[in-house]
Amino acid sequence: MDMKTCEEQYIRRALHMLEKCCLPESLEEASEETVLEPGEALLKRLSAIVDSHVESDRSLDRLRKEIDVFRIVSADANMMLEQKIEEISLLRLITDASSRAMRTQDPLKLILEKLLGIAGAEDGSVMLRNGDAERLELRAVSGSSSPGPDSQLSRLAREVAAWAMAGGEPVFVDDVGADTRFDAAVEETETIASLASFPLVIDSRTVGVLNLSSPHPNAFGAETQRIMLIIAGQIAVAVENARLYGEVRETKEYLEDLVERAGDAIFTLDKEHTIVSWNAGAEGIFGRDKHSVLGKTLYDMLPESMQAILREKVQSILYSKNIVTIESDLEQEKGGPTRVTITLSPIHGADGEVVGVSGIAKDITKRRRIEEDLRQLNEAKSNFVSTVSHELRTPVTSIKSLTEVMLHEMDSLSEENIARYLNIINEECDRLSGLISGLLDLQKLTAGKLEADFKKIQLAEVVKQAAALFDGVAVKNRVDLTTNVSAPADRTTVMGDRGQLMRILSNLLSNAIKYTNPSDTIAVGLSREDENVRLTVTDSGIGIPDDEKDKVFEKFYRVDNPTTRTKGGTGLGLAITQELVALHNGRIWVETGLNRGCSFHVLIPAAEGAE
Repeated sequence: MDMKTCEEQYIRRALHMLEKCCLPESLEEASEETVLEPGEALLKRLSAIVDSHVESDRSLDRLRKEIDVFRIVSADANMMLEQKIEEISLLRLITDASSRAMRTQDPLKLILEKLLGIAGAEDGSVMLRNGDAERLELRAVSGSSSPGPDSQLSRLAREVAAWAMAGGEPVFVDDVGADTRFDAAVEETETIASLASFPLVIDSRTVGVLNLSSPHPNAFGAETQRIMLIIAGQIAVAVENARLYGEVRETKEYLEDLVERAGDAIFTLDKEHTIVSWNAGAEGIFGRDKHSVLGKTLYDMLPESMQAILREKVQSILYSKNIVTIESDLEQEKGGPTRVTITLSPIHGADGEVVGVSGIAKDITKRRRIEEDLRQLNEAKSNFVSTVSHELRTPVTSIKSLTEVMLHEMDSLSEENIARYLNIINEECDRLSGLISGLLDLQKLTAGKLEADFKKIQLAEVVKQAAALFDGVAVKNRVDLTTNVSAPADRTTVMGDRGQLMRILSNLLSNAIKYTNPSDTIAVGLSREDENVRLTVTDSGIGIPDDEKDKVFEKFYRVDNPTTRTKGGTGLGLAITQELVALHNGRIWVETGLNRGCSFHVLIPAAEGAE
């Protein structure tokens, strides 16, 4: 029979006694207040009614006794009600800790403090399983004595907890001193009498143990055991939720760190197209810091021609859930032009609807540059194959044709024709040898393996020697070759290899003679400029278009016009010349224009002491 039923019975008996006393007005008043007032208030009112009548009446004596009994029962009921409220409060605390595990540093400590009063325990602790291991680790302890980890209570609690974890069932020790399950003799039994361990089980897994102890034997009765089993289940849920939350938090922090450290730009937009997240990669690629872009749009960072396209793409993702990629230049506040590719994809909410857009932007400026370099390299390779094939095929064809004629018609050929054929074969062999030597030298220069003997060389002497060497060729082509050395010979001294310096001049002069019209002039100049010696070769030939003048130093490149097609050549001369100039720590460039001739300038550092 519960407390509420007891109260109702005693109230009825009290009212019955009042009826026997023949107090109709009081009875009516008591009946009304029985409905309206709680038990304690009713007792006070009944006592007042009784005290107002004759005390010698035996019925009233019986009523007083009944009221005294009712008061005791009511007090017990109030005590039990308060205990139930405490239990409900603790369960609510555990549930709250379970649902908000992330908001408290030590929810188990607070739970234990509440739990001890309800269970009638002196001390309590929670031990949790260490991952997949069988070992239990102490995670929370509470109580009046706060036993240390090496105390007898802690040792006994660990032993009982191990039994509970192994069996998956509660373990009770009603009297420690009389329990034969303990191997070692128990000392200080006056401080330890009762022990109880409740496994924390969730999904058939024991995640820990709840321990209680009391200095009194048989401290934990059936009602305590019942409520502790319920509370242990709730604590298990709280522990599991805390563990799951910890894993989720670690994963979230890991992913956030991964996103933040990513080299690519990663950002998110809401349904209004405004930026809600912006990682460090985005700051680097777009050149905008996080605080300056949050709450704004991405559109003002793109060229005006791309803004409408991007807006349309974002809108299509929000409604059609497509994944799109666009490529665009960026309008950065700092730095040079940047080419990016932006991939946009939908962000789905819990109901599957699109709640925003995530974006990843990659800086492809270097990739585009590499692709352009590869394209040029591929084009150069094609030019190389075409040029070398042509340059090899022409002399080989001539040599083969003339050799076949001489083999089959040797007896009928005059000595003059034989000599002419042999001279052509010799020239074509020289041409092949020059091509092969040029390719080998270029390969050595590029690889840094060309042998050079650097000494102090007066460049004025090299110019004089080269002019004398090409004077006959110039005369043969009816070209006037002049030299102008405007600095003393000792001020034109450089550190260089005489043979390679002569090769630089030879390449420039042979080019100039090849493309200069008869009766025109080629001028070679030499001067001193600050810490450098300047060599200039100027012709009045066909010149080079402005948009091609930077390409003439590329391997196998030749300006395509009717004149160059008839002159022949491998396109290696100027490429080799540029490498040779670089070998001497100098630089070369050309000033030219179509039909305005060319001026090739070479600047080489002067040797120390060449003042």
